Amino acid sequence: MCKLPVSIALGLSLAFSNFNASAQTASEDFEDGSVSPFNIEVISGNTAEIITPTGFPARSGSKVHHFVWNSANYNGNRSSKSVEGSSGFHLDRITGEGWLGFSLYAPESFPTPGKAMVLGQIHAWHSSLPATNITITVGVEASGALILEGAYGVGDGSKTVTVYSEIAPQLTKGEWHDLILYCKLSRAETGILRAWYDGAPEALPTVEYTGINLGNGAWTSDEEMTNGAYVKWGPYCWDHSNYDANESREIFYDDIAYFVGNPTNAFDLVKPTDYGTGYTMPELGDAVFTETYNEMTTGSWPTGWSVGKDSSTNIFVRESPSATDKSMQFYDGNPVGEIEAWRSIPDLTAPFNLHWSFKQTGGGSLLGEGHHMGLLSGSDFAVELLTLSGYLVYRDGDNIYHALAPVATGAWHDVDVVVNPVHGVADVYLNGVRVLSGASFTMPANTFDGLLFGTSNESYTHHLYINDIVISNLAPILDESFNEMETRSRPETWIYKMDSSTNVAVRETPSATDKSVQLWDGNTNGYPRMWKSFVPQSNPVTASWSFRENGIVDGHVMRIQSGETPAIDLVTDGLGNLLYRQADGSDVILSAIPANNWHLVEATINPATDLTNIYVNGVLCLEDAALSNPVDFVDRVYFGSSDTPASYHLYVNDVRIDSAEIQNP
Repeated sequence: MCKLPVSIALGLSLAFSNFNASAQTASEDFEDGSVSPFNIEVISGNTAEIITPTGFPARSGSKVHHFVWNSANYNGNRSSKSVEGSSGFHLDRITGEGWLGFSLYAPESFPTPGKAMVLGQIHAWHSSLPATNITITVGVEASGALILEGAYGVGDGSKTVTVYSEIAPQLTKGEWHDLILYCKLSRAETGILRAWYDGAPEALPTVEYTGINLGNGAWTSDEEMTNGAYVKWGPYCWDHSNYDANESREIFYDDIAYFVGNPTNAFDLVKPTDYGTGYTMPELGDAVFTETYNEMTTGSWPTGWSVGKDSSTNIFVRESPSATDKSMQFYDGNPVGEIEAWRSIPDLTAPFNLHWSFKQTGGGSLLGEGHHMGLLSGSDFAVELLTLSGYLVYRDGDNIYHALAPVATGAWHDVDVVVNPVHGVADVYLNGVRVLSGASFTMPANTFDGLLFGTSNESYTHHLYINDIVISNLAPILDESFNEMETRSRPETWIYKMDSSTNVAVRETPSATDKSVQLWDGNTNGYPRMWKSFVPQSNPVTASWSFRENGIVDGHVMRIQSGETPAIDLVTDGLGNLLYRQADGSDVILSAIPANNWHLVEATINPATDLTNIYVNGVLCLEDAALSNPVDFVDRVYFGSSDTPASYHLYVNDVRIDSAEIQNP
């Protein structure tokens, strides 16, 4: 199926990322030991210094910007809550459009989860204004989630939050993280805020909001701020009521760059060095396909695989690494021939992870030139990795060969490929570390149905071993059982609002080991509500939760939203039914929901088609129905009690959001 042309193998151009700082408004990699042209905002007793880190590498070069903030220095002033780098007043400000890129590294001592703080800002303060408030911030919640917030105001100290979105469910420690922000400021609902995190390609922002008001200060026109906004990086520890005695917070930054305006190459101008690489494997969900070869007969052909081979080539099950951990060997003793094996797998249309281990060994060649491994879509090699010139190489859709990392012969290597069929991109991990991010597929495909491994016509007596193939769903986007939360407490990581005589609290219902949240409503006019953001999803998703009412009541609300807009809007009525609210405001009865019973809701939501399927207690109640409102993504789950005069409460449990999962065959 795949022969590698000699000209490509010999003329391979290794593709690496380079940092281009030639046209930023301002940038700093700290290699000269200075923050110039930026400023530092730090009071005596706190630390802001340029150092060579120990125990981990700089994001680029050898130096980083090191911050240490100490609670003992807090004196009630804003300046004592932070240690920050800043573009200040002497550098150009963002008045209409602008970009900011930076990398940060949180050491193991960094208090997340645990503490809330801002880590980077585009801030619009000016001395001529009465007061300002948040404009654009990247911060960490007490839960550990990384959050993007955007707001609008006129410089009088007030703010209207127009973006509040999760960038990542956890800010993991002990590795560099890359962030890129783009903003278009507006007071006429034409604003834009985008964020890219840890290698997201330019075409697929991690977070994107359009048609919003954004910016906080004086305005010259609808899309131009009078004084503009400047950029900041470093910890702003605003949560002074949660300071611990003698607490310190240490963090590192590198590759700061910002741009005023929006040239076509701005993304590349501000992205950090080696953007998107160096991260550890993401958490995975359930495995849907595995192949270990351990139960197969040593020396036989592997069961379930089809084989194409030339003379002096063969395929065997081998006791390598051991008799209890077998693998599949491609034996190639033919200097001009090759051998390949392929097999079918469950159709894969949702994002997934493919894992395998491989080893090259043999004696007739210094390198295994052109061993190829990957995914099929029909008969096409849709995702292909090869071994060339001693490297593992990925071939993308533009026929560019990306050299990922050296792969020593005689050693086992682990490969993981996170595949997004909806958007046509893949991330590649080698031995647990990401080496390529957001690469286009080798061939266009939206369904994957096969695996293929083999040698090439240049790998004479240099054999290939394959082991431990696993295809997995990705980890849930949100998975909340409430079981680890303290009984009677407010639900951590959720936002909640209450009126008088209402409450939101964790309860031991159904049991002490299977808790839920109660939305207690003793107010005949008001009601409690709660919601939680997650990373915006434009892929199809599945959403599920359980709920219970302790009486029949009209108006309990359960939604999956895009910002403030419900994508699916479910409500209860006073007759004991669960309803689906359609775009025209009319309701469709989904199911009867007797009081004091738990009920399970499961829904698929596809922003691309604006369609949903809804199941209640395992029964399909609505199929291919239009969303309550057309949306481009979903990013929030919302529950609310009734605003009708009643005292019946709503219980919610086991809330989960997944990418539309692959099912076991």
